[in-house]
Amino acid sequence: MMHGLSQFISDCRTVSSGAELDDLFRNLYRTFGAETGALSCIGSPSKLLNFSKVVGSSNPEFVRTYIENNFILYDPAAKRSIKSLAPFSWDECRIEVGEDKRALNVLNVADEFGYKNGFVVPIHSGLGNFSVVTFTGSDLDLTPATRGSLHLIGIYYHLALERLMLIEAAQARPDLTPRQIEVLRWVSAGKTDWEIGRILSISEATVNRHVERAKERIGVRTRAQAIVECLVNGIVTL
Repeated sequence: MMHGLSQFISDCRTVSSGAELDDLFRNLYRTFGAETGALSCIGSPSKLLNFSKVVGSSNPEFVRTYIENNFILYDPAAKRSIKSLAPFSWDECRIEVGEDKRALNVLNVADEFGYKNGFVVPIHSGLGNFSVVTFTGSDLDLTPATRGSLHLIGIYYHLALERLMLIEAAQARPDLTPRQIEVLRWVSAGKTDWEIGRILSISEATVNRHVERAKERIGVRTRAQAIVECLVNGIVTL
């Protein structure tokens, strides 16, 4: 098992697709008795679930029930993840919540859908955002050695997925010319086409042409949308 873990960590540095990463992730966590591995990006502690990715055998009915009942508000694992840097099990959450009926209900409903136990790996970015990697299974092996292995698997899966998502975002970044970027920077600063023309020593019509061609490349209809896309992709800053 240790060789498999070492190989996974090595592969996470070079894997080139999300599908390939998910296969590596699934094949390894199953050796520890887990049936499902899930990554949830919860944003900041004040926000609700904003991204979830399940690898393995998921139950759509449980996912629907979780979302429709806003279980994220009462889920003891989600609440503990906000405060904890160390991984923990659902059994530990059950003990911690005591008589909190809403928190216990989340765990009980999960149990009814076949999710008997889970192991949670909180991952904090230090920027107010955090993610959670959760392993579930009826025969989940949670010996101290396994807990350490699942902890590392969760961390390296998250790092590899984050790297792939950054590459994908960079590839999707609008391909603008230096002049188009320069013009949009002045547009974002509130300058008119006439003012930008004076600053760059070009005509007002040329400024407008650069803006229009930039909008075409970005795939938007308005200047405001173009600026938002450029801000999101780090092309311009306010």
